Amino acid sequence: MGYESETYKFYGSATPSFTRTASKLLIGGNLTAPFSSSLEYEAGLHLTNLSLRDSTSSTTQNTIDVELLGRFPIESEVIESGIRFSNASLSGATSANLPYLNVSIGTSKLWWGRFFVQPSAHFYYGKGMLGQELVRVYPHVNLGYRLSGRTVAMASYEGRVRPTTLGSAIETYPYLSTTTPLRHSDFRVDLSGGVETDWDDVWRSRFTARLQSVEDFPLYSDSARQGIGMFLYGGKTTIASYRGDVFAKFSPNSYFALALVVNSSENTVKGGTVPYLPGFEASVVYSYGFPFGLTVAPRVNFVDQRTIDVIGKARVAEYLLVGLHVEYAVFGTFNLFLDINNLTDRKYDEWRGFRAPPLLMHLGLNVRW
Repeated sequence: MGYESETYKFYGSATPSFTRTASKLLIGGNLTAPFSSSLEYEAGLHLTNLSLRDSTSSTTQNTIDVELLGRFPIESEVIESGIRFSNASLSGATSANLPYLNVSIGTSKLWWGRFFVQPSAHFYYGKGMLGQELVRVYPHVNLGYRLSGRTVAMASYEGRVRPTTLGSAIETYPYLSTTTPLRHSDFRVDLSGGVETDWDDVWRSRFTARLQSVEDFPLYSDSARQGIGMFLYGGKTTIASYRGDVFAKFSPNSYFALALVVNSSENTVKGGTVPYLPGFEASVVYSYGFPFGLTVAPRVNFVDQRTIDVIGKARVAEYLLVGLHVEYAVFGTFNLFLDINNLTDRKYDEWRGFRAPPLLMHLGLNVRW
């Protein structure tokens, strides 16, 4: 059970006094099979109340989310199944119901020598605004082949319907209008492939490529009020991503990780790229633990320029952030930590016209048992 609430103004918009209060109450729980059970299962039920109050209107979203997962053996194989149902009910400035259902059945990895396959079938149902109703059946297939003792090649197809609610949309676009139309995204194509190699006992690398073709993908469109935008739908959106990762485990107390991501996107009707999707991203982190209980982990993140609107050509400038995490084992199970973000106090915009936080420091205590 949890509750959170925040109030913020739209300082970067044409109406800077526009104020929003977002409050969320969550009640839920999960039930997992005991270790002694031959049947593996997990069940979850969550109820969420989201209240968005703006200067001129208010909207409430009540969501129920039910999930049941199970794994059970049949002869020498393991069958994996799942059911997820959710419904988001909106009232106030916007009134609508957004039901979503995903029923799946498949198997665990099936091995033949160096080759494995993991198949499953997924039934999707969803209803969105503007008369949207989706009924889809998509296969999921994960393939892998061990090229050598240290290299594995992987490929997958995972077409799906991704649910959308006002809550999930606001998390991505905090300055979105509460009256924006909401539709589930239909990923007709979701292909990925990659190669992972353990070069030695220290170094590992992974390269992956992913291609997605989506119907009803929400494209953010700014308005004359700036920063109080709406979603536009139309055409087919294609997103291609390429990612390279390098990992190193120098010792039990130290590691290094580098990630490079290149994105490209296009919409057949609007002609522009996906708003706020960076063309290039990079991150690097190094962690070292000293024998006397001190762990130091500096990190650097870079985000390239991003377009702010599927129609316009304006961009948000690129930025580089430096952070630092320090943790010290005080005694026993107690660890004192200090986390610093934006160490150089860089002034940058994550959202057009809305300045991101300056240097932030968090001091706390972790307890592990």
